[in-house]
Amino acid sequence: MTSPTVSDLEFSLLKTLIEKESGIFITENKKYLINNKLSSLLAESGCGSFMEFYNKAVQDISLKKNLIDAITTNETSWFRDKVPFDILEDQILPECLANIFVSKSDSIRIWSCACSTGQEPYSIGITAHEFVHNKKCNWLLPKIKILGTDLSHTVLKEAEGAVYSKSFSARGLSDEMKAKYFEEEPESDFIKVHSKIKSMVSFKSQNLRHSFEPLGTFDIIFLRNVLIYFTDEFKQEIYAKIYKALNPGGFFLMGSSEFLPDKQEGFELNQYKRGFYYKRK
Repeated sequence: MTSPTVSDLEFSLLKTLIEKESGIFITENKKYLINNKLSSLLAESGCGSFMEFYNKAVQDISLKKNLIDAITTNETSWFRDKVPFDILEDQILPECLANIFVSKSDSIRIWSCACSTGQEPYSIGITAHEFVHNKKCNWLLPKIKILGTDLSHTVLKEAEGAVYSKSFSARGLSDEMKAKYFEEEPESDFIKVHSKIKSMVSFKSQNLRHSFEPLGTFDIIFLRNVLIYFTDEFKQEIYAKIYKALNPGGFFLMGSSEFLPDKQEGFELNQYKRGFYYKRK
C-alpha cells in the first residue's frame, strides 16, 4: 500500500502547527521532511491522509507530542565540536571557582538546553570532573549541578538511562575517557555512564516556547546548534529568556557557527582558542 503524500495545504497546516508548538520553522522547500518523518506516525495513528492526521493531532495532546518528537532533529555526539568544552574547563570553571570563594555560592548550575540523548550534559559532567581532579578541589564536585532538557520525551528517556551502544559511543570518546567514565554492560554491546557522572546530571522536559522561570537561574547555559531551526523573531524571544535565566556574570555558549546579533544588549563576546562564548554583563 502506497503511503499518502502531503499536499501543499496539508504541509502548510502541519508546518504552522509544528512552529506554534515547538518553534521549529520548516521552509517551503522542505516538504519532503513531512513525508519522511511523519509517514510512519501517520500509519500508526490509523489515519488515511495527512489532513486526517493533522485534524487528529490538533485534538489529541499525546499524538501532538509524538508529532513534535518525530520532527525534531536529534543530532549529537560526545564532546561535540570540542572547543566549547575546552572553554568550559580552561576559562569558565576557573572563574566560577573563584566566584565561589567570593560569593560563598552554594552551587554551580549548568543548563544543557536541547540536550537530545544526553551526550552533551554528560560530556559537561566529565569535563567538570576532569577540572576538579586537575585542580585538586574535590569539595567542588557536589556543588556542580547539571540540568539537561529537551522537547522530546523519547530522547530524554534514553538520556536518563545513560546506556549507549559501543559503536555509537565511539563518536568523540577516547579510550581513556571510556575507561575512566563508563562501565561495560556485561555480555552486551553497550556501555553505561559511570554513577559518579550520572549523579551530577538531572533531566527535565522543556519546550523553548514556554517560560524558563520554573527552571531557576544558571551560571552556565549551553544552547548549541538549535537556533538555526527558528525564525529571527523567535530567536530574539529566546535570547531575552536566556538573559533572564543567567545569573549576573553567567556564561552562554552557542554553536561554532552561531552568534548573537551585533546589537544584542546584555552580553559580552569573548574568544578562546578557535571558539567564542558570551558573558552576561
